Amino acid sequence: YDLGADLSTKVFRIFNTEASFAEKIKHEIIPKLEWDYTPYISQSEFPSFDGIDRIGEKNLLTWSVIQHIISRKTDQLKDGKEINHYRNLAYIKLWQSYDIKKERDNESKPFSDIALDAELMPHDYFSFDAELTWSPYDEHIKTLNVGSTLKDSRGDSLRTEYRYKTVTSESLYAKINVALTDEITAFYSVETNLLTKK
Repeated sequence: YDLGADLSTKVFRIFNTEASFAEKIKHEIIPKLEWDYTPYISQSEFPSFDGIDRIGEKNLLTWSVIQHIISRKTDQLKDGKEINHYRNLAYIKLWQSYDIKKERDNESKPFSDIALDAELMPHDYFSFDAELTWSPYDEHIKTLNVGSTLKDSRGDSLRTEYRYKTVTSESLYAKINVALTDEITAFYSVETNLLTKK
C-alpha cells in the first residue's frame, strides 16, 4: 500500500495592462509540501524478472513552488458579444525532495537535486522551455536542457535544444516537422555531440 498527504495554498494577483496582447495578467504562486510513503514489504515469494517487478520502500518529503502567469484578452464579435481568450504565458516549477528513509538509515545525501522546470509561451507560435537540476552537495549543475519551438498554423514546426549532463554528454538537437496533409507529417531530426564533434 501507499500513503501520501499534501499541504498547499494559492496566492495570486491580477494586473491591469494596456498591452495589445492582454488587458489583464494573473500571477499565481502555489507553494506545496508533499509526503509520499511506501512501507517495506517482503516480496521474496513473487518471481522477479527485472527491477520493475519490485516495489521499493519509500519515505519522501517534497517541497515545491509553482508559478503560473496567465493573460486575458477580450474580443468583441460582430453581433456585439464579447469573448475572453486566455493564454498561459509562463509556467515555472521549483522543487526538491528529502529522503527520510536515507536519514534514518544514516545514509549520506538525503536531499535530492534541486530541480527547475520552466516554459515561456509569449506567442501562439513560439515557446521556450528549460529543465535544470542542481546538486546541493557539490554545488554544480547536473543536467540542463534548454529548447525552443517555432510553429505555424499549418502544423509545421522547428524544435531546437541544447542538452547537457555532467561529464557524460553535451549536445545540440534539432527537429523539423512538415505537415504534408491533415493526417500525414514528415520529420527530420539531427543531434550533434559537442564532446566528440559527431
